Amino acid sequence: MRRFKLIENQQNRLNNYDTNPLFMSVFNDSPDAIFILDPYDFQILDCNRKSLELFQARDKNEFYNLQSFNLYGSEPVEFSKKNFIQETQKGKEYVQELNFKTFANNIFWGKMSQKLIDNEGNKLVVLRISKIIDYNKTSEILDTLVKHTSRETGRSFFKTLTRLLASAYEAKYVMIAKLKEDTEDTAESIEFYEEKGPAENFKFSLKNGPFSNVLKGYISYYPNSLRELFPGYKLIEDMGIESFLGAPVFDRDGIVCGMLVLMDDKPMPEKPNSRNILSIFAARTGAEMERLLEEDEIRCHTEELN
Repeated sequence: MRRFKLIENQQNRLNNYDTNPLFMSVFNDSPDAIFILDPYDFQILDCNRKSLELFQARDKNEFYNLQSFNLYGSEPVEFSKKNFIQETQKGKEYVQELNFKTFANNIFWGKMSQKLIDNEGNKLVVLRISKIIDYNKTSEILDTLVKHTSRETGRSFFKTLTRLLASAYEAKYVMIAKLKEDTEDTAESIEFYEEKGPAENFKFSLKNGPFSNVLKGYISYYPNSLRELFPGYKLIEDMGIESFLGAPVFDRDGIVCGMLVLMDDKPMPEKPNSRNILSIFAARTGAEMERLLEEDEIRCHTEELN
């Protein structure tokens, strides 16, 4: 009974938008998945037939009581909510490419656009999602990275990887950093690349910055407005950073020990599968960090024996 009451309340909030024959024609026959969202909490109120097909849902009831954020495959939810709300309140159309997850737990790469509309004084959010099948560029980037790093090890690997990532993603800064063992909120870059080439390494605070999701073990993506999202954060202010894509680096025990980060002073459009590619090389980075640590331990042990 409660479920039917919730569905009834959702339908009441739609306020007869479905009486517009032109809108309904586009809604029902669109090749894109279209969702109608509540403008305040982004709860899914309705969806078209393509939505069921794209997300492998049995019927519309599977979407009810879900927020649009539940459709994502890997986007940091809290950031998405903030960004969606900000863009919606400004009345701007929000467009992004990212991973989506179906009800069958399959992942697909898609493009979404979202716009606030006014339906006779009643505001609703229209979310459109289309599937992208374009892996040519992804394959080129991955092939280049693998080709030029496969024979590199240790610090040589770090230097080559950061340079190639900066070129492939047109990022002004690429950083490999490790967490400081003596503190929970400080990290240190072990390889830092900027536009002109390798730069000096430095320590930085993790508090109140864009690293929280990375430290929890998730890939984190902030395509723009970084200074607005994290006001007063020193690293962002000093470097004029506008966008951020970071992946966690894990040690042999599966604990986050560092990060692989791309940053830019302008918005960073996400390339298809960029997160997956970054996670692959973050894993390789972790292996190389372990290799250097083992070499240092062997060297120290040898010196003690001598």
